Amino acid sequence: MGILKITSESKALKRDQSFLLVLPKREQESLTVCYLLHGGGDDYTKWLRRTPLEQYANMYHVAFVLPEAGMSYYCDREDQRFSTYIFSELPAFLEQNFQFAAGQALIAGLSMGGYGSFKQVLTKPTQYLAAGSFSGDLDIAQSRLSEDLFTAAWNEERYQLIFGDKDQFDRSEENLYYLLAQKQELPFLYMSCGLSDPLLENNQAFYEAACKQTPITFETWAGAHDWQFWDESLRRFLQLAAEQGYVKEVGN
Repeated sequence: MGILKITSESKALKRDQSFLLVLPKREQESLTVCYLLHGGGDDYTKWLRRTPLEQYANMYHVAFVLPEAGMSYYCDREDQRFSTYIFSELPAFLEQNFQFAAGQALIAGLSMGGYGSFKQVLTKPTQYLAAGSFSGDLDIAQSRLSEDLFTAAWNEERYQLIFGDKDQFDRSEENLYYLLAQKQELPFLYMSCGLSDPLLENNQAFYEAACKQTPITFETWAGAHDWQFWDESLRRFLQLAAEQGYVKEVGN
């Protein structure tokens, strides 16, 4: 069917909110949903503008859902409950209006979206078949010590607003390491990070902790914190999902 821009009411955000839905040309009952999360400073249109999502939708028979999260890190705040909107309201809307089955989804994201993807799958693992993090900002405690990695927008005031006090973060449900230590049975996990990415050490440390708890795939290759790397990461994630039987590789 192509690309749909859909606007629906969100009680969590207390406003109407738009998202994109990218559908394959050939629709079948076995269609798999993939929530694709944008990075900090981007918006819900960026994945569509910078990667060939229509081609991937047709190749792997996937419906891509592109939600808006602002710069929320996919977390709830008192005035902006993006986590509730994206991971509770949106799936219910899609199930009601498009008959997408709950618990049969992929989820992936880049940078801030990589954090959001892994946070969600560590919080509600039974809702997903697989999760991907591309150049994910996975160690928030470390990022708070390195605020100048990308932009002054990521300052301590913003981290405080989203994640709360540093002293309480160790046992916070926003801390991926804390969630990982709960030792749940998790779905297929995929990580990637470029060898020139400033978040490489961040990702390596998380992988070393995660592989002690659960099977996880981590790939690195020449690349930076950019769209060339993230496009290739998405392609590899979908290919691995196809090899696991979570999506169907059907060609263009």
